Amino acid sequence: MGIRIVSIVDGLGNPIGGGTVVESAPSNERLIRITVQGEASTNINADPLENTGVLTFGGSAVRGRDFFAPDRVEIGPLLPGQQRTISISVLDNDFAQGDVELAIQLEPLSPASRVLSPAIDTSILIIDNEPVAPPVAPLGQLLFVPAVYAVDEGAGSVTVNLRYTGGGAFGLQSFRVRLVPGIATDEPGNGNDPRFGDYRAIEFQEFQFGANPGSGGNVGLREARNFAITIPINDDREVEGNEVFYLDLESVSGAFGGEFGGDRASIVIIDNDEVATNSPFFLQTPVPRVGTPTADLLILTDNNDVQFGNQGNDTIFGRGGNDTLYGGQDNDFIDGGDGNDVLFGNKGNDILFGGKGNDLIFGGQGDDFIEGGAGNDTLSGDMGNDTLSGGAGSDVFVLRGNTQLNFILDFQPGTDLLALSEGIQFQDILIAPRGPAGQDTEILLRNSNDSLAILKNTSASQINASNFIVLPNPFSFF
Repeated sequence: MGIRIVSIVDGLGNPIGGGTVVESAPSNERLIRITVQGEASTNINADPLENTGVLTFGGSAVRGRDFFAPDRVEIGPLLPGQQRTISISVLDNDFAQGDVELAIQLEPLSPASRVLSPAIDTSILIIDNEPVAPPVAPLGQLLFVPAVYAVDEGAGSVTVNLRYTGGGAFGLQSFRVRLVPGIATDEPGNGNDPRFGDYRAIEFQEFQFGANPGSGGNVGLREARNFAITIPINDDREVEGNEVFYLDLESVSGAFGGEFGGDRASIVIIDNDEVATNSPFFLQTPVPRVGTPTADLLILTDNNDVQFGNQGNDTIFGRGGNDTLYGGQDNDFIDGGDGNDVLFGNKGNDILFGGKGNDLIFGGQGDDFIEGGAGNDTLSGDMGNDTLSGGAGSDVFVLRGNTQLNFILDFQPGTDLLALSEGIQFQDILIAPRGPAGQDTEILLRNSNDSLAILKNTSASQINASNFIVLPNPFSFF
């Protein structure tokens, strides 16, 4: 008897043992699936503990910087021919560390363990795609914060927040916002009310702050400012499921030294009428899908999909569309792909990638890794010691009390925001340096000294009240 590594493949099933992975590759090519198998013995008195071992990860690659994986994974005992597959992931970081080697090792779990030579090469070379100059937040960003909203149909209205960061020689001259129908529309009679649709149409809202600088007039807005746009919501009595519409930012003008971003906010109306399936889905789809009680590989469509992983260590690829994806139990890997997706890790230590689009990502229970990807994302680690990376775009990191610790890898002051929730106000927190050279920042509750977050490679001198927003209490994204 004994135990050995029999295969190492990526998320597409391509063998990568002894090969390379480019850290900037698509997430399904950065997923590493390691399969360990129990072997048979001619000795009928063999100890079952021979088919046990522990997977470890080493080499010059650094866990949490170059790859995401548990510290160790205990395997077995496995029956002869029985297999277990473990998933880890290469991280696309912003560090110019050069190419590094990820060494995957199967070691004895106990003195009785019998680890056999692997059937393939178990080292992987991670190809660095740096050096890249660290991103610098341009002056004069104009963006929706957050970019995804949810409102109960009976709430009466929803308020969308638009943030201007200030700066530039002439400042922001003007902009306007416009409602855009989605599944929800403003057509009268949509629902049971003949006067209104799902929301009440508003005309273009235009904001002006000064004449064009070329005309010799006054300069525009140069200081930071928040704008609140309130949209009335119609409480109908029609069973129609949850529906989405949008608020677009357009016609931005002004020589304010940077580009505007976050040009669309998504608003989801949560239907409060009784649905036959009693389904709390974010986006309405014809047939929500549910995985099996075992580990599933689920590759979805380019439509707006709803997928439950169910039990087992599931791998879910949302592809295109605005997807709602639930991991369920166990340790799941979820990639939203393109579109404005909503991801839930639920139970287990999950890996969640938003991909392109303005995504809303919840870790749930367990120690999760969350990466927003491209777009203006909202990330909430929830319970457990979670590791968060916003990726490109202007991201919001939600901080909750009594939920253990968030490690935020790439917070960009002036671009990203920290959202205080559950009644926490700015005066309730402390901002303190952390690390041997004070290179990190810790956010703590003033009364209890409980840690809310650690901002890696961000100096405490860069963090002040302008980096925070306070969410209403009670507040829910649903």
